Amino acid sequence: MNYMRLLYILINFLFVLKYSMRVGIISTYAMDKSYLFPVVTAGCCVVYLIFSSLLIFNIHRLPKINRKKSMVLMTLGLVILTVAQLSINPGILMVDRWSAIHNFIACLFNGEYPYGAVTHLGGHGSPFPVWQFFHIPFYLLGDVALSFIPVTVFLLWTIFKLYGQQTTFRIFLLLVFSPAFVYEVIVRSDLITNFLLVMAIINCFIYYKVTLKTHPWLVAVIAGLLMSTRLSVATVLIIYFLAEYIQLKWSQKVMVPLVSILVFVLTFLPLFFWDVTFFSVSTKNPFILQSRQGNFTDILWIVPLLMVCALQYKKKIDYYRNTAIFLFLFVSLIFIHNMWNNNNFDSLFSSAYDITYFDMALPFCLIPLVCRDGRSADC
Repeated sequence: MNYMRLLYILINFLFVLKYSMRVGIISTYAMDKSYLFPVVTAGCCVVYLIFSSLLIFNIHRLPKINRKKSMVLMTLGLVILTVAQLSINPGILMVDRWSAIHNFIACLFNGEYPYGAVTHLGGHGSPFPVWQFFHIPFYLLGDVALSFIPVTVFLLWTIFKLYGQQTTFRIFLLLVFSPAFVYEVIVRSDLITNFLLVMAIINCFIYYKVTLKTHPWLVAVIAGLLMSTRLSVATVLIIYFLAEYIQLKWSQKVMVPLVSILVFVLTFLPLFFWDVTFFSVSTKNPFILQSRQGNFTDILWIVPLLMVCALQYKKKIDYYRNTAIFLFLFVSLIFIHNMWNNNNFDSLFSSAYDITYFDMALPFCLIPLVCRDGRSADC
């Protein structure tokens, strides 16, 4: 799937371009040789494009590796990423997703209203309750960002169950050599971890043959819990389940969304009644923070695009492709709309636009890149 290759390269290229520009500015101006700045940036981009192209165009030609060696190499890769993450003082980072979760849990344990917590950069946390509570064990370990380890392992296990060892190892290579993924790990961002988890659960649905028809209550409850991580997760679930949902009996068509919404609401109720004013008045509540990038008129294109991506696939392999395309276009078009409204088309790499949102699509590129027709490239 050539467009998945393009999407993988493009998402990562945005990170290389943005942060090589920043490194180039700092290093060349420090040496009083500002004329070298475009050379540094262009050099980083060219090196990345050559390396990434060689990787993804030869991913199927890599020699087979036995299970023991692949386990050792994957473990080593995760250890290196963890050491790199822990070697950086999070207090100096200009990314506050980690402290949005850390400070939420700290306030909760101190008996203070958790959604009133302020990040180390003075912002407020937007993750929904289930995602916050999911990180309590990692908070107790001293670093909420360590959640990327079990979630990545969980995803790799589901890929192994579905597509085998060789595919799992190759997908791991695509992850660890992804500048976007490495960036998220290093700066302790939880966004890509959230979508790695969602994809892993979808993989479990596929492997264990969990469907709306056979397990409507289970799917409804899990969907409600997943939506209580981030609002955009709902689109991933709609793409996967909509075609099947249309075929349900009317009683199930009513029951499934009602149960999902009920579970979703229940996760908020304790926090809502703790401080009703915060949710009804404050502009810092998580619903407003998670929807602030979009505009109401975006619904006019989001819904049709979502319907097309949900109804135009037959094989499971196409689900990942459609989801990756939707999430990438979802972020791209919202950014373009905001740039148009604000007349600032030259500010994509400014703080006004968080390019890490493109990482939502990255996990769903991986399986179509390595697998063919829904089967492992090695089958």
